[in-house]
Amino acid sequence: MKDKQETFIYTDMLLSAAFFKDSQKIWRGHFKNDDLENLWKIKHKKIKYGKTLDSILSSGNNDPFTEFEPLHKDYKELKTVLNKYTEIAEKGGWPAVNPQGKVLIKGDINPEIIKLRKRLYLSEDISHFEDNKTFDQELEQAVMHFQYRHKLKEDGIVKGETLKEMNIPIEDRIEQITVNMERWRWVPEQPSEKYILVNIPEFKMHVFEKNAEIYNMKVIVGKSGAYTPIFSDQIEKIVINPSWIVPANIATTELVPMIKRDTSILSKQNIEIFTDYSFTTMIDPDTIDWLNLDARQFNYVLKQKSNFYNPLGHIKFLFPNEYDIYLHDTPSDYLFEESERNFSHGCIRIEDPVWLASYLLKDEPQWNKKKLYEAIYRQEEQSISLKKKLPVFILYFTTWVDEKGTIHFMKDIYDHDKQLKSILESKE
Repeated sequence: MKDKQETFIYTDMLLSAAFFKDSQKIWRGHFKNDDLENLWKIKHKKIKYGKTLDSILSSGNNDPFTEFEPLHKDYKELKTVLNKYTEIAEKGGWPAVNPQGKVLIKGDINPEIIKLRKRLYLSEDISHFEDNKTFDQELEQAVMHFQYRHKLKEDGIVKGETLKEMNIPIEDRIEQITVNMERWRWVPEQPSEKYILVNIPEFKMHVFEKNAEIYNMKVIVGKSGAYTPIFSDQIEKIVINPSWIVPANIATTELVPMIKRDTSILSKQNIEIFTDYSFTTMIDPDTIDWLNLDARQFNYVLKQKSNFYNPLGHIKFLFPNEYDIYLHDTPSDYLFEESERNFSHGCIRIEDPVWLASYLLKDEPQWNKKKLYEAIYRQEEQSISLKKKLPVFILYFTTWVDEKGTIHFMKDIYDHDKQLKSILESKE
């Protein structure tokens, strides 16, 4: 009797340990924060495993691990698509479209168009499949829907990037979904009643209230070698007509060579030179031997006052962080027309800063859009501390399901998916 009791206790301990180990992976991911390094700088969620286990046992749930799945609808929606894609993959996947170097466009007749129809039917870009090799208007609309989902030029023509994205095997898309589902395990269940979410690969900022999106706008993020980091913080301050303290690497690699060619740039662009970051001692640029200056030994600090050339534009939004990253306006509005917008040095340029400023100040009667424009027109730097800080999450998701149930796929612009996939494989 004693042996049976000891066996029962030992078995119970083993099962409980296995339960906690697997549920931890499902609930908060496969990694500790230290494992992720540059991939994620947001604190993981917490869970009381013993209390949760007691709750599951008392509920009589036949599938207890579902209790540990992330509460985010985004996770659940991706899981639904994952199941669909897995079923398609088990039946052979979707066909590759190979028009032998030809462009497929409305009006064409080509045997490959049958494969194109099958491919778009399986990815739900067209509602039905028919054995028809004519590229008609319905098929053109299906191609445009595919392009919309992959953030491509919506011209209805099958060539170049469209063909390349179309021929990515379903197995690769399954891996992409799995990687992004892992990221959703790391996101807090309820970030806040109101918050901002910047999705780097989407080049977009979303504003949420009570988990419903109320506004979104285009953004410009960091380019190769100057990646925008993934982290969260709170917007604390708005600066109207901000000065730009030029980062040392930008000063030495970009501005100093320009100044060497034409020193009048300093006065034209309202740039001042200081000895250090205290900004107490200004240097006369004529006292510097620019022609013989080694840019690598440039020990001055450049500060650009508000003007047309200032890369921060008219407004910036501060949330103090170790990366010195913030949201700001830009004079280069034309860049928002590009489909891929990774042009910055790491900070996030936003399409409609006046809207965001007025939204953050909407409970302060002395501020409205008219007052903001008046402050901008005065060209004087002015800081406004927010009475209510707003959480901002800068995240990285290359696939998601929208409110219509449509799945979107973006390019892995920083190779974070690739890196995370490698880490996941090493943990198996």
